[in-house]
Amino acid sequence: MVSVYNFSLNGSVPFANFGWVGIVGSLAGFSPLIGIGERLWGDKGKESEFGMPWMYVLRDVLQYATDLESGVGIMMEAKKTWAIHVALSSKVDNELEIVYYTADALIVQSRENQTQPCSNASLHYDVPGLIYIDTNAPDGECSTCVSGLLEENYGNLNA
Repeated sequence: MVSVYNFSLNGSVPFANFGWVGIVGSLAGFSPLIGIGERLWGDKGKESEFGMPWMYVLRDVLQYATDLESGVGIMMEAKKTWAIHVALSSKVDNELEIVYYTADALIVQSRENQTQPCSNASLHYDVPGLIYIDTNAPDGECSTCVSGLLEENYGNLNA
């Protein structure tokens, strides 16, 4: 379900929210300045029952952030609960950052400082102009990394 919000609150930016029917927070969304999306990480031991649910935090980023710095700041200040990966983009900065978001930490990676969890460096390599989260290797051991899948299938998608 897509919901468009245009609050008259001070500092609020209109935004489109993507979620399920009945969900209060955001799974993904866009404002005129920010784009955000999540991918469940669910890293055991990096979550807490106490704090602000991540869907509410993402909604606040959409509603109040104006650039990458303010978006990361909102996530940094939140009392975080669950481990997720967040893609945060900014029209003003013309950049996208990946945020590793857990109850006790926030790690921000840009195109320049991107790392992946795969322990087999021969399978994972840099793809110029691309930043991504390799969820094929959640435990650090992988047989195929996203970079290899991208290279193998690039230009071969048919609709």
